Amino acid sequence: MTRVELFRQADRSVEAEHILRAWDEGHATWVVDPVASVDPLADLVDAWVGPETVERLVTSGAATVDLDVPDDTATVVTSSGTTGTPKVLPLTTAALDASADGAHAHLDVTDRDRWLLALPLHHVAGQSVLWRSRRLGTTAMVQPRLDVHAAAAAGVTVASLVPTQLRRMVDADLHLDATVLLGGGAVSPALLDDVAAGGHVRRVVRSYGLTETAGGCVYDGVAFPGVEVAAPAGRLRIRGPVLAAGRLGPTGLVPITDDEGWLVTNDLGAVDGGVVSVVGRVDDVVVTGGVNVAPAAVEVVLEDDPAVSRAGVVGLHDEAWGQRVVAAVVPHGGRTPQVDALRERVRHQLGAAAVPKEVRIVADLPLSALGKVQRDRLHDRLARPAG
Repeated sequence: MTRVELFRQADRSVEAEHILRAWDEGHATWVVDPVASVDPLADLVDAWVGPETVERLVTSGAATVDLDVPDDTATVVTSSGTTGTPKVLPLTTAALDASADGAHAHLDVTDRDRWLLALPLHHVAGQSVLWRSRRLGTTAMVQPRLDVHAAAAAGVTVASLVPTQLRRMVDADLHLDATVLLGGGAVSPALLDDVAAGGHVRRVVRSYGLTETAGGCVYDGVAFPGVEVAAPAGRLRIRGPVLAAGRLGPTGLVPITDDEGWLVTNDLGAVDGGVVSVVGRVDDVVVTGGVNVAPAAVEVVLEDDPAVSRAGVVGLHDEAWGQRVVAAVVPHGGRTPQVDALRERVRHQLGAAAVPKEVRIVADLPLSALGKVQRDRLHDRLARPAG
């Protein structure tokens, strides 16, 4: 059994201190979303820690439990659950070390650099920043909300951000002399062009990975040393030292790999000449008129329009087509997106099947803490009549 300290803190700086102290004492951690309501929280952890522990966690923000996970488990992390029920995954020190070393080698980061932690600590993206800094022997700058001026003043040289944060930097014409690791979903080429044109950061590196891989394990299409990526039949699979030890099931630890050690992901993509590309998710695919459409690809095209800040795409039931592609777009900079122009843009780049049969202009989209579109919530919203 492994001693696991659970935290549910509203203050990210306090949370970071608790996590680092637990790691230094040789304990594993499990950080729970501080804004999750009690019922989903209980559903998620009650099977493994018991109702009394859940009650202590909710009332005091901290609890301790012994779990049947590997002895070298450093943290237990829940996946984002943006397309279904979150998975609960123990990550070992070896997996986190492999992830940190791969990131630092690719980014050319040393103990002279300083990480910015501006992501939630109940996600692997936030905890990986904390672990990397600890591995370097440095202290990450912890921010509850991205403050570029404070980060610059503190000497931050490398930051892990999501596209929404970087877009806000560009819109506010803010600059940070740092390398930005950009993950959390598809990235619009228009955003990268705007960053380059305005010189807002030193460098942008695109990250791909999962909670199961201790965060990003492919940077700018190149896998970390020791990490293998393949795409038989167009579905990505990953093997290597960054993988989680398994996932917690109702009766204990359940393997996440096949007999050959491959993690079969739900991501669609390709590997060409050693370069990995991701085009969408298996469980997101919209089948319309017998043609498969990847919502993420449509979103990227829509977000290339200068009048669009963010886009979300889902498939809704349709008697004639099986499913119809429906898009919601958030205006950018006070502009009004032109629906016909958006549809033609998609037609030109992705073909007729991918063209949204309906485009709704909305004030916002349902997003996760890491800025990913929550498609289940968006689906429910768009399934209701407009108006």
